[in-house]
Amino acid sequence: MILVGKTGTGKSALGNSLLQKRFFESKCFTTSITSTCKFGERRLRDGSKLVVVDTPGIFDTRNDVTETSKEVARCIVLSSPGPHIFVLVLKIGRCTQEEMETIQHLKDLFGERVLRFVIVVFTGKEALDYENITLREHIKNSPEQLRSLIHQCNGRVASINNRAESGCLQADVSSVIQLAKQTIQENSGTHYTGEMFKTANETVQSRLRQEAADKLKVEQELRRRELELERRENRSRELALEQAILRMQLGRQRRVRVVTTICETRVRHVSQPQCNIQ
Repeated sequence: MILVGKTGTGKSALGNSLLQKRFFESKCFTTSITSTCKFGERRLRDGSKLVVVDTPGIFDTRNDVTETSKEVARCIVLSSPGPHIFVLVLKIGRCTQEEMETIQHLKDLFGERVLRFVIVVFTGKEALDYENITLREHIKNSPEQLRSLIHQCNGRVASINNRAESGCLQADVSSVIQLAKQTIQENSGTHYTGEMFKTANETVQSRLRQEAADKLKVEQELRRRELELERRENRSRELALEQAILRMQLGRQRRVRVVTTICETRVRHVSQPQCNIQ
C-alpha cells in the first residue's frame, strides 16, 4: 500500500504503526520530513506480506509537478508489481480547502481509475475519543466537501490513534488492514499498474502543455495590448505637443500682426501732411 496525503497528516507515523516498527522518520513538523519515497515490510499473521510505501508531501502546492511525477513513479516501482491500496491520509479536525482538494490531486496524478484502490484513514483518532463520538458521526457532521470526498472513495474509511497504548493501537491497525483486505477482495485481487500511471501521466503532461500554451497566448495578447496602449499614449503625447507648438505659432503670428498693425498706423500718422495755421 502507498500512503499519500499532505504534509503534517501523519503519514509516516501511520506507516510505522502498520509495520509495527519505526521504519519512517516522523516528527511534529509542518514541513515534510520525508523527501523521497521509502518503504518497509512485514509478514502478517496469515502469512501475507504487507509492504508500505511512505511518500513525501506529493500534494503540497510548493512541489514541482515534474519532480512529483518522478517520485510517484518511484512509488509504483517500490510497490512492484503495483500497489493494491492507496491510503489517503487525513487528520481529524484538519478540514482546509487544500485538504479537501487532495482527492482531485490524487486523480490528477494517478487517473480516475485510482479511486477503486483508495481507502481513507484519519489520524488523530484520540480527538474523537475525547469528544466521545464515532468516526461516522464525525463525517456526518463534517462539511459537504469532506463527505463528497468520502463518497468518491465508496465510503471506505478507518481511523487510528498512532499514540495509543499497544492494545488499542493494535486494534486500530487491524481495522485499517482489514479495510485494505476487503478492498482488495472487492477488486478481485487486481492492483494499480504502471500502465495506468503512464496513461494518467500522459494525460497530465498533455494538460500541462495545453495550459502552458494557453498561458503563453494570454501573455502574448496582454503584451500586444500593452504595446498598443503604449503606442496610443505616445501618439497622444505627440498630438498634445503638436497642438502646443501650433498654439505657440498662432500666438506668435497674432503678436506679429498686432505689432505690424501698430507700426503701419504710426507710419501713416507720420506720413500725413501737417496743416500750417496762419
